[in-house]
Amino acid sequence: MLDSRGAGCDDKAMKALPRSLARLALALVVSVAAGCGGGRSELPVGIEAGGSGAAGPVDACAFADGSACDDGDPCTSSDTCSQGSCHGQGGLCPVEGSASQISVGQSHACAVTKDGEAWCWGYNQYGQLGDGTHVDSAVPVRVAGLSPGVNSIAVGYRHTCAITQDFEIKCWGFNGSGQLGNDGNLDSSLPVNVRGLSDLDAWRVSAGTDHTCAIVERGRGFCWGRNNTGQLGNDFSSEALAAYEVQDLEWPVMMVFAGQQFTCVITILGQVECFGSGGRGQLGQGRTADSKLPVHVEGLGSPTEVVATGEAHACAITRGVVECWGDNSYGQLGANASRDGSTAPVEVPGLGAAVTAVAAGTGQTCAITSAGGVKCWGDGDHGQLGNGSTAPSAKPVAVTGLDSGVVAISAGTLHACAVTAAGHVYCWGYNPYGSLGNGSTKDSFVPVRVRGF
Repeated sequence: MLDSRGAGCDDKAMKALPRSLARLALALVVSVAAGCGGGRSELPVGIEAGGSGAAGPVDACAFADGSACDDGDPCTSSDTCSQGSCHGQGGLCPVEGSASQISVGQSHACAVTKDGEAWCWGYNQYGQLGDGTHVDSAVPVRVAGLSPGVNSIAVGYRHTCAITQDFEIKCWGFNGSGQLGNDGNLDSSLPVNVRGLSDLDAWRVSAGTDHTCAIVERGRGFCWGRNNTGQLGNDFSSEALAAYEVQDLEWPVMMVFAGQQFTCVITILGQVECFGSGGRGQLGQGRTADSKLPVHVEGLGSPTEVVATGEAHACAITRGVVECWGDNSYGQLGANASRDGSTAPVEVPGLGAAVTAVAAGTGQTCAITSAGGVKCWGDGDHGQLGNGSTAPSAKPVAVTGLDSGVVAISAGTLHACAVTAAGHVYCWGYNPYGSLGNGSTKDSFVPVRVRGF
């Protein structure tokens, strides 16, 4: 196991890592990012599949394969109800309770199943759902072309990327700034290979607004896409259509987090470095200035376990405590921070327990506590705090029905999603394109069950 404090680890040791250890490192990274290990296996109480959204027509994921049914119930258009359960759906929707990871963007979301399938739903104008179409979907659709399967997935503003089980990165969706990394600017509704990472096993990928970053073997960081504020960390400001290595990282890195126009990494020492846009203090360097090269986040405890990057703020977990910095226009830094924001980390009060995972959206932040419950704070105008209200709150509020059993969380522009230990997915907030995945296009101020999961 790689020691997060860096004990016994140096650059030469990292370069000598065998592939088996690299795979172990990937597993550790994915586990930490998803907040695994917290929570219990019970289903959240008080949440129904339909939620507050209007019921849609019977579709491919209205009744998943294996769902209980009566003879008169529809399963899917190609299914039959036999001996009390749906059969033969032919892969039209995910297996119920199979989700292991979740990632949320502007108006779409994606989940990875325990057997390595990727499913996406919501807005699809640029092909960001990866099903070969440009048709929005209010229920999950399977991403095509990801054989032999997926280790992890990252959703950006209008694009998506995944690490396959062959440790390769593939991306799809909007490509106006080269964020797909395939050496071009054309959008793609199907996964394409990232150029510049040949023969390098990918450990971690993160998608920002118009750029993407990855960690590959030996703890090296690479980024591609838009670079107007230095968010690629290569000391330039021109966009990159293929992967280029991040410069001036003092130590190998284990995790990467792409925000709107900035990026943060965690080194093997558990230290956080950020680069890119810093006009709202989101680089955490004690001042408001951009940086084309990595700078240390000032005053953050070590070792840092995980970071979350939003539009113009970031948060980190250190020894179970959440600290945030950057923009605070909606209270997303918590009640201890000035409304003007903070250029250095500020502890978030009111969480009531140690935190295992954190997610940052545009103006809201969410966290999973050690009890497996979810709390959110910040902007709530579309119900993205999940507490049944549209009021903002600088103090963490409990998400309705998700008081235990949650193992992964992700926050997007105006909505958020969570995965339970039972493998179910729940989403809440803004929903005009079906980004909540419940067959509706109506906002929901409380969590609703994603169909099929």
